[in-house]
Amino acid sequence: MDDRYFAYRRNGTRSWLLFYTVKGSGYFRFPNGQVQFANARQLVLYHPGVVHDYGTYPKAHWDFHWVHFMARPNWTSWLKWSSEEAWPGFAELIIPSKTLSKRIIQTFGELHRDLRMGGLWRREMALTAIEKILLIAAERTKSAGGRPLDPRVQSALETIAARPAHHYSVEELARQAHLTASGFAHLFKRQTGHSVIEYVLRTRLSEAARMLELTTAPVKEIAYTMGFSTPYHFSESFKRRYGKSPRAFRDRAR
Repeated sequence: MDDRYFAYRRNGTRSWLLFYTVKGSGYFRFPNGQVQFANARQLVLYHPGVVHDYGTYPKAHWDFHWVHFMARPNWTSWLKWSSEEAWPGFAELIIPSKTLSKRIIQTFGELHRDLRMGGLWRREMALTAIEKILLIAAERTKSAGGRPLDPRVQSALETIAARPAHHYSVEELARQAHLTASGFAHLFKRQTGHSVIEYVLRTRLSEAARMLELTTAPVKEIAYTMGFSTPYHFSESFKRRYGKSPRAFRDRAR
């Protein structure tokens, strides 16, 4: 939207309103005259009944996604982002991770598509998309100790979780984070409590445990699928992590 775009609703709406700025610049103005700017990778949430006064910043363009929605009862805790709000009933959250930002943009795209297609099932899919966005926000605001992970570490964790069997090196993940290998390794250990290699191994073993519980795939096949060089290496690593061999673990799960 160009700078002719604005909206003003003195009593807000009965619904919640969620914005996500992709690029450009917008503004949110409050009754006391204070202005909050909208910048890239910023989520904004208006509570029901809160005055709406927003638009594109002068001489700028504002590229954003938005959706009005009625909250489901189980979303209550996900809608409380911070006790420090610029205005009562107005919450904002910066998404520093480019990986999470792409995920939010993709989810909004799915949401819009399903709403346009209409029908009960597509409406449910759209509500599920809103849930996903709210859960991303909740993960950022309600992490252990109340301090979200550094976005470079968050991005590395997402990368590892997407392909746990890949043979990651500290150097590879450090390049992705635009840090030196030693700098990234130190940051990763401080934030997660594990070295990069330890964390990759734990992720692989966790996924292997899930496969042992939920599939009938042979232990040897699981070992190679999860990137272990030999079934023996897998069994020894698994036993150190879970206190029993893969076969014993599967027998107990059954």
